[in-house]
Amino acid sequence: MILLRSSGKSDKTIIIAIAIASAMLLMFGTYLWGQERRAPKDLEEGFSCLAKGCHDTLSAGPTIHRPVAKKSCEVCHEQDEETVHEFVYPDTGAELCYGCHDSMTKKKFVHVPLKDTKRPCLSCHDPHSTQTKHLIKAKTVSLKCLQCHTDLAEGPRFHKSRAVKGCTGCHVPHASDSPKFLKSQPPKLCYSCHEDIQEDLTDAQVVHGPLSVGCTPCHDVHRPLAGKGLKKSGADLCMGCHANFKNKFSSMSERHSKLRDKKDCLRCHLPHVSSRKSLLANTDQKLCLTCHKDNIQSPRGRLIKGLSAQMVKNAHLHGPLSSQKCTPCHEPHGNDQFNFVRKAYPSMFYSPYETKSYALCFSCHDSSLADTSQTTSATKFRDGSVNLHYVHVNKVKKGRTCRTCHSPHASKNPHMLADSVPFGKWKLPIGFREEKDGGTCASGCHLTKTYNRLKIETDNIMPESKTTTRPTEFPKTTTSPTRNVSSDAR
Repeated sequence: MILLRSSGKSDKTIIIAIAIASAMLLMFGTYLWGQERRAPKDLEEGFSCLAKGCHDTLSAGPTIHRPVAKKSCEVCHEQDEETVHEFVYPDTGAELCYGCHDSMTKKKFVHVPLKDTKRPCLSCHDPHSTQTKHLIKAKTVSLKCLQCHTDLAEGPRFHKSRAVKGCTGCHVPHASDSPKFLKSQPPKLCYSCHEDIQEDLTDAQVVHGPLSVGCTPCHDVHRPLAGKGLKKSGADLCMGCHANFKNKFSSMSERHSKLRDKKDCLRCHLPHVSSRKSLLANTDQKLCLTCHKDNIQSPRGRLIKGLSAQMVKNAHLHGPLSSQKCTPCHEPHGNDQFNFVRKAYPSMFYSPYETKSYALCFSCHDSSLADTSQTTSATKFRDGSVNLHYVHVNKVKKGRTCRTCHSPHASKNPHMLADSVPFGKWKLPIGFREEKDGGTCASGCHLTKTYNRLKIETDNIMPESKTTTRPTEFPKTTTSPTRNVSSDAR
């Protein structure tokens, strides 16, 4: 506190000293300003404003404005007073630049800086020299753009054109007849680089809906959040339009696991064009076999046998497979049925019979195959008029499902018959032998039994009908000699 004390006389001395120093600085500054304003005298002929020690820094960059390169400063500058080192522009606004350059504003859309009536061009360009082409006031054209367009600042990913060509790869920097100063309207603009997509469109049979509008419904050309410039990643992007499928998929109890991996929808579908319905990348069977070619383990640990080996080794293929299709029976995305089957089919080995429980099979096969106890036409698997499909399947408690005896995909035996019947951990051989008018089963389920479609009933033949009386056992064995195999014997 003692150090801060001073007498009144000392305070006055300090104030006077400060005032004198300020006055001297002001006088010195005024002198320098006057010297600066004073025009240089006695200059040698050919002396340039860009001489060392004067304005030499104005031509230091590799890109130099032509008047500066020619040391013709008077093209843009006029000395107002001969004795004063001050200069004015001979024209106002953009008219000075348009004395050499063509007007940049004769378009429908004009860049905002060019609307400035004072010095429009100088917002982006340096009038003397720069390190960048076109006298841009930044290291690159894009960086100059981003000084104003800060919302488009560089992210972890950006449009390749922006990296290689800069913003002017797509935009005209001064004025354009297209909105947002684009060089042309999308998707034509996009095709100037993405020629392959345009070529695909020429012969395309199926075109993705958004592509008819342009590319921007799916792609963000400035700030993509995912690879390929996508606005969203994976299935999230697709679900933006396919909301109905999104709701359906979220409610499925059985979902195809491949819909949740990195490829998502693109595992089976093409994003732009295809020669197939639903923008499929290949036939549905070939698509399925990219995964189901070999044995695979399901997410729940169940072994799913590969189909390629089955299709090669076995002479008989299920109708849809022989037509190179899987989707007649299976829903590829998932549903509420086991194994993604499209319609109802019993999931258990034994099942009480109801016609509606076999809706999948009866999509192709007539339901009278199992509904009718007596027939001479509904099936060839009959003993006389006794329908043997009915005997096996149509039971109140332990009805045998179709896959008890038939392979769903491929078999070496006619009628898609399997070699064996699964029974717990055991496999009971079926031992089927086809004959001209019937066949023989020497299975592990029952004793050897033979059926003959031409068998003459000794009892009264019941007319064809849907009866509620269910046979309790296989018809009595009839003897029949072995005959040549017929493809339609069963």
